[in-house]
Amino acid sequence: MFASGTLRQLHRISILLLTAAVPAILQAQSDTYGPITETNFFGGANRFFAYQDSDPRMVLKDGPLAGIRETWNILGHFGLEGGYMYGQNNLRLTPTPGGPMNSVNFASHTGIASLGPVFYFMGPAHRTRVFVRGGPALLGYYPTQTAQSYARATTNTYLAASNLSSGVEFGGFYGLGIKTFLNKWLALRADFEGTAFPEPHYHLPSVSYGPGAVYVPRGGVGTYYSVSAGFTIGIGHHKEAAPAPVPPPAPPGPSARLDVSGANGNNIDAGCPGERQTIPLSVTASSNLPGHHPVYRWMVNGQSAGADNAQFNFPVPAAAGQYKVSVQVRDDPGDSADKQTADPVTVDVANVTVQSHTDPTISVAAAQNTLNFGDKTALTVTPGGSACNRQMTYTCQTNAGQLTGTPASGFDSSTVEFDADRSRAQTRMVTISCTVRDDLGSTATASTNVNVNLAQMAEVKRFDDVVFAKNNARVNNCGKRILLEEVYPLLTEHPDWDLVVVGHTSQSERKGTQLDRQRALNVIATMTAGSDTCQKLDLSRVRFVDAGVDQKSDPRPAFCGTSSRVKANERPGQSISADDADAKFRRVEVYVVPKGAKLPDEAASGAAVPEDAVRALGCPK
Repeated sequence: MFASGTLRQLHRISILLLTAAVPAILQAQSDTYGPITETNFFGGANRFFAYQDSDPRMVLKDGPLAGIRETWNILGHFGLEGGYMYGQNNLRLTPTPGGPMNSVNFASHTGIASLGPVFYFMGPAHRTRVFVRGGPALLGYYPTQTAQSYARATTNTYLAASNLSSGVEFGGFYGLGIKTFLNKWLALRADFEGTAFPEPHYHLPSVSYGPGAVYVPRGGVGTYYSVSAGFTIGIGHHKEAAPAPVPPPAPPGPSARLDVSGANGNNIDAGCPGERQTIPLSVTASSNLPGHHPVYRWMVNGQSAGADNAQFNFPVPAAAGQYKVSVQVRDDPGDSADKQTADPVTVDVANVTVQSHTDPTISVAAAQNTLNFGDKTALTVTPGGSACNRQMTYTCQTNAGQLTGTPASGFDSSTVEFDADRSRAQTRMVTISCTVRDDLGSTATASTNVNVNLAQMAEVKRFDDVVFAKNNARVNNCGKRILLEEVYPLLTEHPDWDLVVVGHTSQSERKGTQLDRQRALNVIATMTAGSDTCQKLDLSRVRFVDAGVDQKSDPRPAFCGTSSRVKANERPGQSISADDADAKFRRVEVYVVPKGAKLPDEAASGAAVPEDAVRALGCPK
């Protein structure tokens, strides 16, 4: 991978770096602050990027690298590091079109020498240290002798690369790394390093000299990124500070003595929060030396409390828990000539327990969670809690219907409100919530749901009549608007509902034409043909009646161009005016019928649709 000359060069550099570390090695005596100098041998891989102002792009291929670094750790978080890495990055160029090759490759090596500061994120006492570094760098690029000979060969004159040769560029580098010491002499190290410099041109032309010629445009910036890992040898350590002298033994204690009595660490139950205000506690203490008197320091869970007194009224805390009350008695010589003092005495006086107060609990359940509208059900409400939940009361509320009893013990669904559309069954979920509260204001809430069902009320819906021109069975555009925009959407919404149509003729129209039947069938075809503007309602959902001149039901003619419907563009002779008094008898009644609904008498005799006759009509125009 590397020429023997390269290995000799690395060897000379490592000797120089180790020689420079000799003064620090001679002064090192301990490993308290880590190595003074470090020698790092590493290997890895690199990648080149070119940022040129114009094409063609120069490419240095990815390749392996090896090198050495020497680090001088000057301060705990600062050092100086020099290094050299040498790698193989073959040069690839794109020749001018028209030559014999699409790309030209030259074997080449790259060397980078750097020197700069090192900044450690952790101090030298850490086994693992993360660091950053940066500074100036020199980049050397070295095409191999074979590559230069190839470029200068007379058979390759068209390449115009006879000047291919080595060079040096000045730039800068930056890096991030981590090292972990296995012991005070040996560490593992990994680095990421970036280098930026003027793009190398290998002394090649900056413009093309003809087809097949290679060149590198002037200008541009080159960057190298490398990843490497290796091992580090540490040499020399700073002198360790001398250990602190051992303090002399303490003098023997005074012969003075304190006697404390009346404290036996009794367990006291203070009940629930707020139940007791204070608990009186006391001790008796005396000194064996005349003129001395005791000084008291009361403590609750180690924190000072109370005054300098043999008695202490312990204020019971509002928070539940365990409270250890103790007192420290100290000997005060006062004005006594004997200034010896007894050792302080600390005794446990009492262990006070304040019972826990938690939020109360409550549950609510309905005897039946599904009711028919108007039914009632019983409620079971159960509050609960500990001994500290006193004077509990609860209230209940519902978002529909009404609760019965005080406190609530039942639910009545007779006032639950539903949607006004009774043509479909409805269900409403009612939520019943109950809240319990104790004398300290703590609350808890529970709820249950009751589904109230309202049965469907079957009801036939009649639409406005589709009216026709005299002696004509064609459904005009106004009639189609009623059928397709008003009637069909309701049938789509309710796939179990049927369509019933009743055809009529006027006394003034020609006799024996069966206009009533033709009109009814044209209405049915408009709703079922499934092509052009016609919808595709299943024929099994349709029945019809041909009533002739019989006009039992009140006419409900539909006209367009009125306040309720926009005017429709009609063919000549198809417009029907509201002023036409006879038009209301030339009609087809339209009914949408829910399952189980009772039809009016005039539509009750509806027959099945003759499928062949309707299919023959197609989609009426």
